[in-house]
Amino acid sequence: MNFRMKNIRLNQRPIIALCFCLFVSTIAMLSCGDSPTEPTVAANVVPMNGLYYRKDVGDTLVSPTLEFKVTDKNGGVLAGQTVHFSLIEGDGQIKNQSAQTLDSGIVRTDYYFTGELPYAVVRAKVNDAAQVDIIIRESVIRTGADAQAQFIRLDDDWGTIKAYNGEPDNLVVPNDYWIIIADYEASLGFVVILNDDGQDSIASNSETINYLIVNDNDDSDSTNDFKGKTVEGIGIGSLYGDVVAVYGPDSARVFDITFWRYEWPNSVGLTVYTDYHQDVENQDTFSVREIHISSPSGVVASPAPKSNLEKEKFE
Repeated sequence: MNFRMKNIRLNQRPIIALCFCLFVSTIAMLSCGDSPTEPTVAANVVPMNGLYYRKDVGDTLVSPTLEFKVTDKNGGVLAGQTVHFSLIEGDGQIKNQSAQTLDSGIVRTDYYFTGELPYAVVRAKVNDAAQVDIIIRESVIRTGADAQAQFIRLDDDWGTIKAYNGEPDNLVVPNDYWIIIADYEASLGFVVILNDDGQDSIASNSETINYLIVNDNDDSDSTNDFKGKTVEGIGIGSLYGDVVAVYGPDSARVFDITFWRYEWPNSVGLTVYTDYHQDVENQDTFSVREIHISSPSGVVASPAPKSNLEKEKFE
């Protein structure tokens, strides 16, 4: 009797355990049924090729590709999301106003410089939380309040200059002025005069621009001459007469043993340099070798080493 009772008690334990598991599972299923799965929401629009895009002279399309990835809050890619594209700044055209992401979460578009402005800001947006703005520039010369050269505008900073053009060939910190010279002359025919805003002789990413220079690289090889031009066709290699035809008579001129300098500071913020010629009767035929682009007022925000910089370009 005792033996059988022991066996009965032992055999009941698995049955009780099984009933308990079934009870817990039932409660869990009921609980899950009360809370439906939350829908997946786009949390990020990631520009796959960074924030800065460009169109070089001779190119037909902006590069790199305008490609975006849509992800959720955990970084997972989302397919079938509608991304809306809008123009925040600029007067060109976006290829499509909206597009859906692929299985990879990727969506693509293009931008075309069909207007007059050589710059644009394009926004890719899914919702208020998932959106991003990218900057697009064209390699042209533009004068005036929104002056630009080599993708750089006068209101940019040192960080943006490097984002578009990389590290300079030389970075010069003069001892006598609070400026910094970012020299891309050998590789791009481009020089930027930065304000040393911190007055610490260190080129911080936030340093502002004093003025821009484009030139012919100061050698007989035109490979690295600056190729960009204004919408009117003015650039390196243009004739002084062509510049006058576009901007009117210069407001001041200076000649040196190595160059002629012509200024239009009050109207467009433009200074043009040509080779020195004694034939002053035919200045219209002088070829432009260097162009300085500053604010239209002609006011320089901080001292610039003109006496050294101007002469060294043509020696």
